[in-house]
Amino acid sequence: MTRSLVRSGLVLVAGLFLLWEGYGAIRWLQEAGDIGSALDHLWRTLHSDWMARVAVSDLLIIAAVALAGLWIDSARQGWPPARRVLLAAGFVVLGSPVLLFYLAWRLRHGARRLATRQP
Repeated sequence: MTRSLVRSGLVLVAGLFLLWEGYGAIRWLQEAGDIGSALDHLWRTLHSDWMARVAVSDLLIIAAVALAGLWIDSARQGWPPARRVLLAAGFVVLGSPVLLFYLAWRLRHGARRLATRQP
């Protein structure tokens, strides 16, 4: 599989997942009635369901590791701190789509930087 095809696939999956997240958030709010009720339901669910707690805590650990990796890799790519903060904020707010878009960017630009470093 070519790099270009992998990049295109990553961008497509990121876009589709972003749509899925938006759809899910809209449905969640519609079913709850308002943001306060939705957050209250989330809070009650996390306090009454041990498996929900386990799943959310596991996802938080995975997200923290991915965020650390994004921070380190973007620093190695020469991104200034302000740009890395925006990347981190985007990842915290939007999750996986930002990671997938970054990987697609990295496949294109990271390979180009690597090629220019070698003799």
